Amino acid sequence: MYNLKHTFKHVVPTALKLVLITGSFYFIYLKLMVNNAVSKNAFYSSLTLIFDSGFLLIAFILCLSLSNWLLEILKWQILVSTHQTISFKTAAKQCLSALTVSLLTPNRIGDYMAKALYYSKNQTKTILKLNAIGQFSQLFITLIFGGLGLLYLHFNVGFVASFNPALLLIFVGLMLLVIFMFKAQFYNHRAKQLYCAIKLSIMINTLLISLLRYLIFSHQFYSLMLVFNLQINYFMSMMAIFSMY
Repeated sequence: MYNLKHTFKHVVPTALKLVLITGSFYFIYLKLMVNNAVSKNAFYSSLTLIFDSGFLLIAFILCLSLSNWLLEILKWQILVSTHQTISFKTAAKQCLSALTVSLLTPNRIGDYMAKALYYSKNQTKTILKLNAIGQFSQLFITLIFGGLGLLYLHFNVGFVASFNPALLLIFVGLMLLVIFMFKAQFYNHRAKQLYCAIKLSIMINTLLISLLRYLIFSHQFYSLMLVFNLQINYFMSMMAIFSMY
């Protein structure tokens, strides 16, 4: 009986890992080779442009990707340090495995579940909250720069015809008014649980890393535009990229 439990304990996790890896490769294959939005000829033409763009530019784009993930791992290590100390290697293992699982789940919900599996059941809520802080810090930075991009395009290019800054300000004002007027117990309770254990320095570091990540993958997008020979002003390009994100 002991041998059966021991075997089950080791075989099942290994089998799950194989399923996840196989599923991830199949997902990437579908996106690259069985994509109705992009023909195979267009895909191969894009690859040709990338390889013809030069080694230095390709190396630069790959370095940006690496830097992006190193910062995400560092951010997770810093957030978890409020609960327990983990090494950078451990944080990398948790982040990359969570990324793999998230590819196969809707809205990347698997990212939350995968990281929580590395901790005991009584730590699950804490890990989920820390992950939520990391995700929302990135979203916060994205919204700020996205808003700046939309405002610039609206007032200088007229590109966002349906965008009305006044309506946006009114909407945000009403939301803040509702929050401060009602002060729902649920909101207060959850907010305290979420932030009371996080030091101000940790929150600032998390936001700074999120900012650096945002600038890195935004410039990575701009670099890809250069690869495909899109002749567009740098500042205008960045405003459009911010708006898109």
